[in-house]
Amino acid sequence: MSIKTRGEKPRPRAAILGEWPSASADEAMKLFPTSYAFKSSTQLAKTLIPNEVDVLICMGDSLRMDASWLSAGWEASNVHTIVFGGSPNTLVQYSGGLWFTVSERLCRSMQHDEMAVPPILEGPLRSWLATFQDSRGMPIIVEGWWEPGSPFRNRGANLESVALVMAQVPRGPLAVHHFDKKTKKGVAWFPSPPPNPLDWIRALLFHWAESDPERLPGLRDWEMTAEWMTSRELDLSAELAALAQRRDQVLKELESEDARLRMDLVAARVEGNAGPRRILTSQDDELASAVAQVLRDLGFDVREMDKEIPPGKSKREDLRLALGSKPGWEGIVEVKGYAKSGGKMTDIMQLEKHAAHYAVQNHRLPDKRLYVVNGEFETAATPSLRRLPFSDEDLAPFATDGGLALTTAELFRLHRDRESIGVESIQRILTDSNGRLPPEHQIGPSGS
Repeated sequence: MSIKTRGEKPRPRAAILGEWPSASADEAMKLFPTSYAFKSSTQLAKTLIPNEVDVLICMGDSLRMDASWLSAGWEASNVHTIVFGGSPNTLVQYSGGLWFTVSERLCRSMQHDEMAVPPILEGPLRSWLATFQDSRGMPIIVEGWWEPGSPFRNRGANLESVALVMAQVPRGPLAVHHFDKKTKKGVAWFPSPPPNPLDWIRALLFHWAESDPERLPGLRDWEMTAEWMTSRELDLSAELAALAQRRDQVLKELESEDARLRMDLVAARVEGNAGPRRILTSQDDELASAVAQVLRDLGFDVREMDKEIPPGKSKREDLRLALGSKPGWEGIVEVKGYAKSGGKMTDIMQLEKHAAHYAVQNHRLPDKRLYVVNGEFETAATPSLRRLPFSDEDLAPFATDGGLALTTAELFRLHRDRESIGVESIQRILTDSNGRLPPEHQIGPSGS
């Protein structure tokens, strides 16, 4: 057996495993000041110990969990690892089951999100994705890049994980990346090796070096540091930095505006629930009071008759209306709420009795009779499905006497759209329409 100690070698020290295409293995070794090439992990385990390696790069099925590998302590090592291809089952063992979580179970139910990668990985990613073509030669669209904070991050507060997925590769991710902040170990897996593995090796190591400069000092990406850039590169880098700063500022402003609008929306919903939307949710006296307020908002003078009738006296209509633009005009309103029914003809008959009582007092009939019903508020899925249960023939006598029946959903929509329709136009609709509202003013399937 070979001696496993080779002394201190310049870092980063890399072990290259497997059968690489053409001269890629030699090119990969040139990325490191110290590098070793092996055909298999068994050969590696018999030659080196984990403390002698900073980076492990595997191609194909070269990573095997045999006795020599396990006895040498590689399974629990903190060596940075990049795997191109390979078996998911092996990676389950190597990463303590975490690979299974990412590569199979979660990727099947993955919700697509906006693609976001570290800047250092953008170049290799674009180069790789350009090779994916459909039958017409069009690029395949990337649909998601899992960010830290996705469900599998919950396995440990120090772990960041991302997985790149595509619509046309439904069986799993194109790439998976983990970085453990505690051990500073990075692991990247490409189930199907990309055509530009060297670009990914350079980019990933440069990215990991930010958190682990001790094991990954210098690298061969020194040309990307400001010390060795040309003046043109420095100028463009400065422009990019300035752009990033402006982008961050814009994002902060947008986030602040988003937060403000969301708070305003919450306040508006509370106001709506306590205001006009009450005509869609309440019944009895509360419903009558809510309808009265909506009609006031539409420019009517409204008297709530129950508040004016002395105790022990017969009840009158719920509301009595007047309109400043029509001197002497008056209307009476009956308001009803039903959990399951859409309305009842007996309510309209009750309204006729109120009209007769009005005539006795005022020596004339009221100019308008309104029947407003909040029906089916427990059985209809949405207010748009609440309908009057009456045919035109049922409403014909009521319409002849100047009666108008409408749902609170219709009234709500008129109130909501009063600025676009115009308050005076809505007043004419309510005072001049008979029977039921004209179709253009009825709430439809798309209404709310």
